[in-house]
Amino acid sequence: MIMDGHTLGYGAVTSGRHFRNPISFSKFIMEKADHCVFCGDGALKFAEKEEFPGICDPKELITQNAINRGNVTYKDYPMYVQHHCSGTPVNETQIPETHDTVSAVAMDAEGHLACATSTGGIPGKLKGRIGDAPLIGCGGYANKEGGATTTGHGEALMKITLAREVVYNMENGQNAQESAEKAVKKLGDSIKGSGGVIAIDKNGKFGIDFNTKVMVWASIKDNTLEFGMEKNERGENISETEQL
Repeated sequence: MIMDGHTLGYGAVTSGRHFRNPISFSKFIMEKADHCVFCGDGALKFAEKEEFPGICDPKELITQNAINRGNVTYKDYPMYVQHHCSGTPVNETQIPETHDTVSAVAMDAEGHLACATSTGGIPGKLKGRIGDAPLIGCGGYANKEGGATTTGHGEALMKITLAREVVYNMENGQNAQESAEKAVKKLGDSIKGSGGVIAIDKNGKFGIDFNTKVMVWASIKDNTLEFGMEKNERGENISETEQL
């Protein structure tokens, strides 16, 4: 999914197995279609009709990690949810895998905000299941006050529309960090959900919080790169170039 905070433009694709870069296709939908979200075969038909250049064979998207994982069924789903939240191995013979959600929040030179999120989901989910990532307010949300994206256990994030919750806090005068912390606390307190957020407010301040074991993140502002993975971890690298 992708969302333009200045215009509230929004585009998303679910079951996007024919697209190498789902966020690029989501932007294409946002700019070209009268609808906001396309799914499965309908998404492919729209892409072909409008000559979207990023169509691919679904087999090209199968990674070696997925092949090595073997056949994962729905009975394994709760175990993988716990794995992604706690970082523990799925079983004694497996090392922890990384979650494949990627997202970004950004502010351009004119102060306009945007967000984008993409994921393959947690292994073991049933066919047809839709998670939080493509859903407005759940996987991401942006307006003129702020932008936020999320990761974690999708069913929990959807129940409190976590990304919208973060931006709602910014609308009510809190900065990005305060908004992220308040929303993640609500996620844990209200439904014992697991996840995390990154956020940016209209003043260009960055926020991050999570209640999982780790969440990889990075931010760039004024040629300074900050990054971290574990709770309260924050590294910094100042670029010598004029512009990152």
